[in-house]
Amino acid sequence: MKRFFTLFAGCMLLFTAAFGQTNLASWGFEGVTTTNSGNAPVISVGSAVADAGALTAGSAFTAFHAGTSTFSNPAGNGSAKSLSSNTWAVGDYYQFKVATTGYKGIKLAWDQTGSNTGPAPFKVQYSTTVGGASGYTDFSTYTIPNNPLSTPTAGATYAWGSTTPITATSFTADLSALTALNNKSEIYFRLVCTATTAIGASSTFALTGTGRVDNFMVTYQIVIPVELTTFKATSKNQSVQLAWHTASEKNNNYFDI
Repeated sequence: MKRFFTLFAGCMLLFTAAFGQTNLASWGFEGVTTTNSGNAPVISVGSAVADAGALTAGSAFTAFHAGTSTFSNPAGNGSAKSLSSNTWAVGDYYQFKVATTGYKGIKLAWDQTGSNTGPAPFKVQYSTTVGGASGYTDFSTYTIPNNPLSTPTAGATYAWGSTTPITATSFTADLSALTALNNKSEIYFRLVCTATTAIGASSTFALTGTGRVDNFMVTYQIVIPVELTTFKATSKNQSVQLAWHTASEKNNNYFDI
């Protein structure tokens, strides 16, 4: 009986372990330098293309500010660089373009903070319109937190540094239920400012206030190429017989037990 349980548990692990999330495209901004002032960042060193992922071809990051903003690259969330800008207004955003060709189950993860007088309320938007100029749908809202334990002033921003990540400034958005995002040649995600409310609890929003983003990652769901309908293990004469049925198999060569 013990042998039956051990073998059965191991087989179940084989079939279920392939379900998870893997990096499709991600930006850490480590190799990027932006030195301009304008409505959008201009890259003087590096590239807008994602740093890593299964499908970086055609990917790109950008941003837009209605007013002239200074784009810079201060310390990230436990890394040397991030993307930062000031002169925030409602509707200004960071944008990330990816393809999901051949992939599904899309999720997002990113880090975001700012200065005390930078904007706190944001929303996630997405668009599958070619070119990304229109067709944006609101998905979720979030607020960049202030630090109740910060020193010397409680209620100030979480201050990023190049060594220790701050988990309180990490965000996620689970879009895996949106089948419209599966297998697309291009998708655009935006982090959009929704109000001029300062991050700092006792601070007043100001155009000199900054908003900073880092470690933006688009992930996809790993799905095994077999739809398993039944799995049965029968113990007999100190051996175990395994039997299973599948509803479909795609690009599957063999089963390894």
